[in-house]
Amino acid sequence: MTICGSDVQPASVVSDLGGVDRQRRHDISTHISKVVAGCFAILRQLRSIHRSVTQSPLTRLVVSLVLTRVDYCNSVLTSLPLSQLNGLQAVINAAARLILSGRRRDHITPSCSYI
Repeated sequence: MTICGSDVQPASVVSDLGGVDRQRRHDISTHISKVVAGCFAILRQLRSIHRSVTQSPLTRLVVSLVLTRVDYCNSVLTSLPLSQLNGLQAVINAAARLILSGRRRDHITPSCSYI
């Protein structure tokens, strides 16, 4: 195929979406680990200000800074074993606890009825 006067050869595997390669499970595990670590770092920072802001702005901050990162590229996570997805679930649970002012060890399921 020729594009703008240059010959381009098709590739057998395409990497996209910030380096997440659907063909390699190791890359996906690394991606998940980095997302989880980054999200928990943001949640720690937000926890330090959560008493200074009301629930509405805190919710907006959590959604925009944390949950969008969890949601990004989630289509490449389909058919992964639950053991690889547990970290992302832990981020979502921690975000819910922060918004609802729950303690670190509180079970999140009973609190979800209040959302």
